[in-house]
Amino acid sequence: MVSALFDLNDPAQQLTAAIKVKGDTGGNRVWFWTSGTMSALRPGQAPTHLANLEVARVSRYTRISDSAFEHRYAAGLMITDKETGALIDTFTNPLNGHAGEVEYRPPSPRRQVISTTGIKSDRPDGTVTPASFIKNPYLNAMQMPWLRVGDAIWVDWDQPFEFFGAPWTDAYKLRTTAAGLDDPDATSSPMTCSYYGESSYYPWLGMSGEPGYLMWQGFGGKTHSTEALPARMRAHFNTLYPAFVEDPDQFLKTSG
Repeated sequence: MVSALFDLNDPAQQLTAAIKVKGDTGGNRVWFWTSGTMSALRPGQAPTHLANLEVARVSRYTRISDSAFEHRYAAGLMITDKETGALIDTFTNPLNGHAGEVEYRPPSPRRQVISTTGIKSDRPDGTVTPASFIKNPYLNAMQMPWLRVGDAIWVDWDQPFEFFGAPWTDAYKLRTTAAGLDDPDATSSPMTCSYYGESSYYPWLGMSGEPGYLMWQGFGGKTHSTEALPARMRAHFNTLYPAFVEDPDQFLKTSG
């Protein structure tokens, strides 16, 4: 048995358990961060480590029914030098010599409805389009793999999606503790994670149309405190998006 508190064969209870691991079922604000590497993976070749990445997402999960949560969030991605850890403004691609200006997109409010039947991503004002449904073998029935070894519990949260017209894959292996997950008085359990992702090449790499894709790998965790984010990550966000760490709640407000 993985959990003494949740029946993980029940989709609604499994969803609540997963949100307790990934976020906070009590509606409290949480940060989810990862640090790692960005590599180019071309057919027949070993991955080429191009740069490093730092990502942070601020979230609030609000229960809207026994089998669904609203997720309001905003995220920021930073590309850093693989040797020095410094923010990269321009990047010279070692694979083709192309020099491009790194495109950073400021964090913006986003909204999902996560339910036992899947995930719908829509605009912050609550409108949903038919194309916004995310189909996924794990989340499209909320049957996620769970594993327990001693006090350690792992759960897979995989989410393919489309971003700016291109396919992406985000795959997380979340690790928590049985003591934290099964605490009936806690709305959030401790979490660390490993991360794997795939995407098309960024335009500033000068590789559009070439076979292959970007491979993202990293590790991270969850915290309720902005101050508990890695220090270098906070410093980089203060440079690029200071409002994101100075007043993260502004990104989680309900429209209207």
